[in-house]
Amino acid sequence: MDKNLRKEPITDAFRYKVVSDYFYKGGSYKEVATRNGITEPTLYRWIRIFAPTSEPIVELSHGTEDMEYTEKKKLEKRIKDLEKALEYSNLRADAYKKAIDIAEDKFNITLLKKSGTKQ
Repeated sequence: MDKNLRKEPITDAFRYKVVSDYFYKGGSYKEVATRNGITEPTLYRWIRIFAPTSEPIVELSHGTEDMEYTEKKKLEKRIKDLEKALEYSNLRADAYKKAIDIAEDKFNITLLKKSGTKQ
């Protein structure tokens, strides 16, 4: 066991700090691990778990506020996308109804089933 390894409990905030330290300050796995008092395999695991996939890591000093703001923006965008999809579906349903009405009038046939079914 190395004397320079950390003894106190490790928080997620510390893990994020170490991973962002690796990505933004640079250095090898060994340098970053030594600088933060952890082992290389631990750093590998943290990077695999906490590394940014498509978005940069949020600064920890503003973490909660930035995460809430980002989450709110994502949800607002999702709502807007769903509203557009609903509008498109409604227009499509109206177009189908209109096409059925025209076909029924033109060919004098019923395409839609009656609402009550026989049992």
